[in-house]
Amino acid sequence: MILVMTEPNHSRDSIESLLPSEPFIGVFDSGVGGLSVLAQLTRKLPGESFLYLGDSVHAPYGDRLPGDLFELTGRICLWLKAKGAKAIVAACNTVSSTIISELRALVAPITIYSVLEAGVAGAVQASKSQNIGVLATATTTGSRSFESGIRTYLPAAKVTGIACPTFVPLVEDNRIFEPEAKLSVAEICSRFTDQEMDTVLLGCTHYPALMPLLRKYLPDQVSILDPAAVFAEIIYNDLAGNDLLAEGGKGNSLLLTTGDVRQFAASGTILLGKVPDPVFRLDSSELTGFSPLKTAHGRALAAQIAKSESSGQCKSKPE
Repeated sequence: MILVMTEPNHSRDSIESLLPSEPFIGVFDSGVGGLSVLAQLTRKLPGESFLYLGDSVHAPYGDRLPGDLFELTGRICLWLKAKGAKAIVAACNTVSSTIISELRALVAPITIYSVLEAGVAGAVQASKSQNIGVLATATTTGSRSFESGIRTYLPAAKVTGIACPTFVPLVEDNRIFEPEAKLSVAEICSRFTDQEMDTVLLGCTHYPALMPLLRKYLPDQVSILDPAAVFAEIIYNDLAGNDLLAEGGKGNSLLLTTGDVRQFAASGTILLGKVPDPVFRLDSSELTGFSPLKTAHGRALAAQIAKSESSGQCKSKPE
């Protein structure tokens, strides 16, 4: 059940009244991209309640430094934990490729699921030639996390990562049907020249919105992998194995954005498979009180990230 929207902007008290009364699964991303994950989660886990938070006011995450990402997403994770999340889904490959270990340490013992790890698992299962392309943000591509993760299981795999800095803005701004989207996707796809490549992994949850264009410009023999369904299966199995699945009934979904609700709804329709209405706005200032830097533990984790960043080694390995 989707809650009924009254106004696009809500006070702290009114947002509190919308929160699920039962333990829920928190899902976050830099904007609308994670709705592709939420769509699969609600199909696979219909009894669960979800709270989705798209941090659109700070999108895109793909060109942010790890320390900045930790501050922004650490707030979100601590806020979700404080509001009653029983698990958190990081539906952002940029975050998963850089600071997932630190976020997990920040909110332990609550589990944070990483979409990047699902992408690795899906690519390993899907590719027969062990020749895999990865489309991702600049930060994710630079981290080489997909490459190292895939080679953990397929040591001889050839992995070609290509950064797509224009893709997220095209999706967030609902410009995927404009000529510039066609030109951008065509240019990116032209960089895949290896005839033995059989799988292209979408390493950002925004990219499924561009699937028709990607299919048009990638060779016919190449399968395009959206790891959202694999991710939902992994989360289902883990919750079931730990006796955390909701029993029966039908869960609720609450959609929040720190940005413009109408823009969010328009941009997220293809990713969610329906108009994401209603969407409520959470002022980003409501998250500042949950800064990870307000605790000694959070400051220690931030210092760890800064040290790794200064040495050029800040990336998280799939676990």
